[in-house]
Amino acid sequence: MRLGDIDGRFLKSKGQREAGQGSQGMARAICLCRAGICMLRGAPMCCQKLFLRILIYAIGLLCLAFGVAFGINAKLGIPPVNSIPYVLSLVTKVDMGICIILIFSGYILLQYIILRKNFKWINLTQLVFSSLFGYFVDFARHVLGGFEIPTYAGKLAMLAISIVLYAIGVSMYVDTKLVNMPMEGLVAAITSVLPGKSFQQVKVVLDCTVVFVAAALSLLAMGGLHGVREGTALCALLVGPLMQPAQRILNPVINKICFERKKGDAQNPAA
Repeated sequence: MRLGDIDGRFLKSKGQREAGQGSQGMARAICLCRAGICMLRGAPMCCQKLFLRILIYAIGLLCLAFGVAFGINAKLGIPPVNSIPYVLSLVTKVDMGICIILIFSGYILLQYIILRKNFKWINLTQLVFSSLFGYFVDFARHVLGGFEIPTYAGKLAMLAISIVLYAIGVSMYVDTKLVNMPMEGLVAAITSVLPGKSFQQVKVVLDCTVVFVAAALSLLAMGGLHGVREGTALCALLVGPLMQPAQRILNPVINKICFERKKGDAQNPAA
């Protein structure tokens, strides 16, 4: 039996349910955005800026979700962030969403172990945003459906789109300076205790480590590589370096929208 058949049946068995959940989650997000815009009319500038940060954060998660969806449809391997939960769900037959929550909770625990007294309890909200990300992934997969380019060159093109969207998405929500997703939160925690190492450098190492663990788990439990292929490795190696040019472009724009204050606002903070 081919790897594609196994992965295809696994994804198809959840397709209709995930499509419904994704649509509902996206509808809720749109309603919240509309309500937020209505509430913030005439609100203090600080509240408006916070709302814009949350909005850009959500757009970044949506880009990341479409990156994951393109990567799945390319069928060249699951992106590193979801590789361990995917393999674990195949091994245990437990829903992938539950596996994501378990693994991401482990990442948060590792952050606490690394940071100790410097760990901020607000970081626990990473699980909340992880749930939102799950809805976005379901929505993105619903939008793409079964779209794929059958040739290997076409699969590589879809993988390239996945990697670019992934780098843009991570760059957007990291630059809002809100709460990192658990994987990037762990990267930030490790970076804080390794002077001289950049966020992008640590991310490449951690992504490669996650891919290695997922591959080892797959080989030991199922006797072959399931969900971990060349696309997984390429994503692990390329997302970090691509974040540098993405942040050079996005960071000034996000800073201007979310953090810079007009002269009038600086003179009258209460306005």
